[in-house]
Amino acid sequence: MTKAIERPSTNKAHSISDHDNAIADILVTERSRWSDVRWQFEPKKVGGHSYSCRLNWSIELDDGSKLTDEANLEVLAWLKHLVYGLVNDPGDGASALSGSTMGQVQASMRIAVPWLVSNGLTLPKQITEEATDRFLEDLPFRIALGKDHDESTCRKGSARDLDEESVLLGSASAGIRFFKYLWRQRLSLLKAGFEPMPTEPWPRQGYESLGKHVSAKARGWISPLPEEVLVPLLNAALGYIGSRGNDILNVRDQCEEAYRLPDLKGRSVRLLAQRKAATQFSFSKIDGADQPWRPPLGRLDSTTPMADLKNAAKDLGAACCLIVQATTGIRVSELCSIQAGSNAKTGLPQCIEQRVSPTGHHDQFFLKGAVSKGVSYPTRTTWLAGQRRRGDSELPLCVQALALLDRLFGPYRELLGSNALLVSIMGRNGLPKKAGGVNHSSVTQINRQYKFFAKRKVDWDALPNESAYATELNDLLRWKDSRGAVLRGHSIRKNYALWVHAVNPSLLPALQRQFKHVNMQITELGYWGSSAPQLEHFESASRRLVARMIRDKVNGEIAVHGRRSSVFTSELEKLRARLNGLSLIGQWTEIGRWVEQSRLDTFHTEYGICMPVSSAHMECWARVGQRPVGRLYPNYGAREAGTCVGCKSFLMHSSHKAFWQKRLRDCEDSLARAMREEVDASSLREINRRAKQARRIVEGLGKA
Repeated sequence: MTKAIERPSTNKAHSISDHDNAIADILVTERSRWSDVRWQFEPKKVGGHSYSCRLNWSIELDDGSKLTDEANLEVLAWLKHLVYGLVNDPGDGASALSGSTMGQVQASMRIAVPWLVSNGLTLPKQITEEATDRFLEDLPFRIALGKDHDESTCRKGSARDLDEESVLLGSASAGIRFFKYLWRQRLSLLKAGFEPMPTEPWPRQGYESLGKHVSAKARGWISPLPEEVLVPLLNAALGYIGSRGNDILNVRDQCEEAYRLPDLKGRSVRLLAQRKAATQFSFSKIDGADQPWRPPLGRLDSTTPMADLKNAAKDLGAACCLIVQATTGIRVSELCSIQAGSNAKTGLPQCIEQRVSPTGHHDQFFLKGAVSKGVSYPTRTTWLAGQRRRGDSELPLCVQALALLDRLFGPYRELLGSNALLVSIMGRNGLPKKAGGVNHSSVTQINRQYKFFAKRKVDWDALPNESAYATELNDLLRWKDSRGAVLRGHSIRKNYALWVHAVNPSLLPALQRQFKHVNMQITELGYWGSSAPQLEHFESASRRLVARMIRDKVNGEIAVHGRRSSVFTSELEKLRARLNGLSLIGQWTEIGRWVEQSRLDTFHTEYGICMPVSSAHMECWARVGQRPVGRLYPNYGAREAGTCVGCKSFLMHSSHKAFWQKRLRDCEDSLARAMREEVDASSLREINRRAKQARRIVEGLGKA
């Protein structure tokens, strides 16, 4: 096939075949030739940033290869003609694209081209109406689950401040825009020797409405942070709740007292007294350790004592914010809405409201703040911050973290004249003494502090190169290489919903208790009603857990057990065949589509999963002689492990094995104790029944 460059009549015409070596030397811009891997265009405005005017042809494809590899040169050829035409010979009366728009073109190709190649569509003429409709079906899963979820696709504002909704809309619009470009340039591609797309894509739908539809669907599948990253990050943050946090606050207070001693004259004398107080402070020895948990101030990272103290204070602030966000599921922007103060009657932070649960069995703690997303103006609301059994004295981790934040930022709020819980500490050499050293907190500043904390507190070299549920090859390398610089606070909300459903066993025990208490609260109140702010991500977390289970089952990595398992396993056989030969992102996309099409409602507990198929096959409702009305959901008041096991809607897999092993041990211990005490055997029937049931399940789940 002969492919020739066609320039507008105002330029010298070219008719050189791509197979002719002469095409490689053609200048497409003043600084780039046709054969270059990067095309550098000029900014539209004098002094504009040249980086956004660069187009890199070395696009990574789903199988890990590059668009510039020899196997993909046929695709690369017509893509170069496409971009050349957009700049020099725009179709359909459109204006020529400037160099400043190359970032948008790059983003569009990065999303659409890997999908085209993975689906065997290597020429424009193969991109039929059926193909573009399939792309639209796959796009929500690709931008949510894979690397196509990219903040660089957003044009407005700083990417650091964008929430996931804005990022998803930008990614969706970028992918759709590629086909808009391709249809617009059908005549210039024909001139170059490439038969164009046969039909206009989505002629009766606007691109903006399509982008909104795709991004709305993608929100339910957006990936949480890899657990290999967030678990060590939160475990490190938890270390500041208690002795470490109190140490930092105590040494800060002692330094302030030394600085403000009334008999000291002159700033230099006060600074020396402050420095002496900092260097002489002895940090605590934790959990019976021989040495304090950190060296004296000024002996870490070659900093001065007061700069070291400032960094320690900022670490404490970041750790507490991480704990609050991870245990409540609130947005970073909603952190900024929390007000300071302490309740004189309860001793709790002013932002915490304590209630007694409807059953009277628990104390519940609710965080008060304001939500701005999705409303015309900030609206006051509450989030569940944790609960405890009535009579217990331990406060939920979130409440402890809020109390530390209130004390940490108290002196600096006073300087600023603010009542916000969070303020930002500025300056380099120490903690502020004047209002100029303090600023109002923002999403950008909190995210920046998260990254600073993560860089120094997580052992990045210990991470594997690929996460357990990777959607692309070596997905953790960008985390390791950047030392956590890609961390975004808004993604933590996804992990919150995920861990409430299924607590990650690698979390420290205190964090595990926090999430288990929240799960108990869900059971007690039946998902808190329909308007609780934290419900926003629960359905998507449930779908993601099902997708993970399907992927593990198809790959033979887990065993499943229960009356629902045989039907579920047979349903997966057809899916298994469809996954053969697909890339990681292709597999997840196919699994996501299967979950959506199956319309599975799933309800997770620590002992198994309720996957209802019919209201007539739900033991928890049959026990009380009722059936659910409308959507199928469990009877939270009647269900318990023994009832669920005999239900046709219930199954268990390997992650539930620990619950049944513990139940078996507890039953065996009770039976052994009863035998020693010569208890009547007839009174042990229920314990015997539970022990046999637990043993059967543990054996059914095998060694997986």
